[in-house]
Amino acid sequence: MRTTKAFHLPAIVVVLCCMAVLTVPTAAFAQVVLEDRGEVVALRAEGYLVGTFPASVKPQLETGVEQLRRHFRRGIPISAFHVRNRSGQWGVFIHDHPILPALPQVCTYHNTPPRLMASIWLSRLYTAYAMRYARCTRETMISDSAVTEGKVSWYGGPRWNGNRTASGEVFDDKQLTAAARDLPFNTLVQLTSPQTGKSVTVRITDRFFRYKGRLFDISRSAAELLDIKGHGVARVRVRVLGKLDHLSSP
Repeated sequence: MRTTKAFHLPAIVVVLCCMAVLTVPTAAFAQVVLEDRGEVVALRAEGYLVGTFPASVKPQLETGVEQLRRHFRRGIPISAFHVRNRSGQWGVFIHDHPILPALPQVCTYHNTPPRLMASIWLSRLYTAYAMRYARCTRETMISDSAVTEGKVSWYGGPRWNGNRTASGEVFDDKQLTAAARDLPFNTLVQLTSPQTGKSVTVRITDRFFRYKGRLFDISRSAAELLDIKGHGVARVRVRVLGKLDHLSSP
C-alpha cells in the first residue's frame, strides 16, 4: 500500500458508469476475428476494433488469435494480460505467450513506438471485453454516485517498479493499472482526456487514499497513452466499466 505520490495531475471531471463481474461464454471464440480489408487487416474482439495491421503480418496475427482462443478454453485471469518485451520484441502477452506482437512493419504503418503500440492494444482488449459483458452494480461506484469530481496523479520508475501492490501483484509502470480508494481490484476504468482526445482503460490493482481530493493514481504508461504525463493541467472523463476477474468458457 502506498501513501506517497511521485507526480500530480490536476482537477478532473469524472463521469462514472458502473458495470459488473464478467464471464465470457463459448460464443466469444467466434468474436475474436480478423477482417480482410485489401491491404489492411482489422482485428476485432466482441465487435470492438482492437487494431489495424498491414496484410503482410496476417500469418502472425492468425497465430496470436489462435493463442487467445486456446487460453479462453482454459480460462484466463485478467491479470495474465501484459505488455512485455521478450528478446527485444514488444507485444501483448498472455502469461508468456505473445498474442499481439508489435512487429516493425506494424509500428511503421502507425508511426508508433512498439511499447506504446502494445499498450494501445491492451487498452482496447480491456475495453472490448468490459463493454460487451459488464453491467452496473453499486460496488463499482465511487461514493454511491455516477458523477463526481476529483484529481488524479501518476506514478512509476525505479522507486515503484517491483513493489508489491495492495492486490498482491507486483507493480510495473509499463502495465495499464491504477490505484483507487475502494473500487474492487480488477475493476476496469476508462479515462478520456478532452484536451488530447485520447483514451485508456486501466485495471485497479492498488489502494490509494484520497490525498487533496485525488481519486486515482495511474501508471506511467496510462498517463503516456492519455498524452497528459507532462501536462500541469488536464481534464479527464472517467467511466467505470466494471469488474473483470476471469475470462473463460462456461
